[in-house]
Amino acid sequence: MSQSVFSEIKHPKKRAFLVAYAQCGMLTKAAEIAGCDRNMHYHWKADRVYAEAFALAQTMAADLHEEEATRRAFGWDETRYTNDGTPYTIKKFSDTLLIVRLKALKPDQYRDNLKVESEITIHLESSLTTGMKRLEDVRSGHHRRLA
Repeated sequence: MSQSVFSEIKHPKKRAFLVAYAQCGMLTKAAEIAGCDRNMHYHWKADRVYAEAFALAQTMAADLHEEEATRRAFGWDETRYTNDGTPYTIKKFSDTLLIVRLKALKPDQYRDNLKVESEITIHLESSLTTGMKRLEDVRSGHHRRLA
């Protein structure tokens, strides 16, 4: 990644930190790559321009993480070895990452709190509405005597 993405950041350590963070999404690793103390990031955040640039770096890192999660959901090759040392390759998948990606991409279809209407729910709502109306009538003195 070119440092020109963060060209508005003139301080070389800040710019190097932002580039590294955008590529890895880890503060400690980014500080190591940039050759600075991890805690400097928290001081730099007081600068509005740096804070805005860091928000962009976070978005870029999140995009990379999404791509990696999707890659793993669709599978990767893993080399294994037989007892005699002969290598062979198997394809591995992550069902969990696939579920997470589906929830992110189609939340209305795959969310955990999907609301399902039923006749029972609709009947209960109707009964409660009727009951509340009767209660209001009784309280206001406009009720009919029930046989």
